[in-house]
Amino acid sequence: MTDTPRSGTLRTAIRLFRGCLRQDALLRQGLFAFILFSVCASIACVTFDLGLPMGGPKLQSITPALLGFLLVPLQLLIFDRMLGHAAPRATWRALCLDLRLARMLWAWLKYVAVFTLPLLLTLGIVALAVFSLHKWMLALVLIPVILVMVLTMSYLFGRLFYLPIIVAQGRRRELRSALAETRGRFWAIVRSVFLAYLALSAVSMPVAFLTEWLIANAPLWCAAGGILLDGCVTTTINGLSAAVLAVSYRMVVLEGGANGAAAPAAGPADGPDFTLHRDDEPRR
Repeated sequence: MTDTPRSGTLRTAIRLFRGCLRQDALLRQGLFAFILFSVCASIACVTFDLGLPMGGPKLQSITPALLGFLLVPLQLLIFDRMLGHAAPRATWRALCLDLRLARMLWAWLKYVAVFTLPLLLTLGIVALAVFSLHKWMLALVLIPVILVMVLTMSYLFGRLFYLPIIVAQGRRRELRSALAETRGRFWAIVRSVFLAYLALSAVSMPVAFLTEWLIANAPLWCAAGGILLDGCVTTTINGLSAAVLAVSYRMVVLEGGANGAAAPAAGPADGPDFTLHRDDEPRR
């Protein structure tokens, strides 16, 4: 791999995501169906004052952002298209009955368990320190413990960053495979996705807060407009997040790995260009 600078990860992801939308009618239909369903469901919940209990008198409003997990099948479809996986799902039946969805759920349960262990250990140490140490000693213990916990969880997050792609590829022992793919590539992963996800968060978070405020303080017609905006933004951000993950995987693992692994085929000749262009290369 040469040192020629590449286009930004987000810029490349946007181009490839647009190519997927042009090529795949099922993806377009799925994204539109999510917007329609999530917006109608959220407006219905606001109308009938329904929400999720949060341990207090105030309920958590149900918004399209909260229903983003329903986009997981479409994210798998994006991985299939952008990474050249065999036989991308072509029908609604194949998309919704994809066995990888169950494996994704199981992998995420194990993922949460991995993060829970250092958190529980830290809470145990904190509780022990609170009941057994003086105040001046408590600070000396808590600061390094919390710092170690933050560093440990950040390290685990980076090492398991490509877990969704590992599941999409149909590999077994997902956690072990994810750890193997990211060995020695932690900072390369951070460099490839940090600014992209920061930009996506800078768009999605204000929209989510605005929607919550409109639901709590504005009339229904105004809240409905905010919910519609939230549905469109949530759908776009989730699709781009999957695209950024796929682009990062190709840059860091398939094309930038020390093992010399080659990237999969770019796709059919009459489809969109799914190669990762460098800034000085002509584009089709």
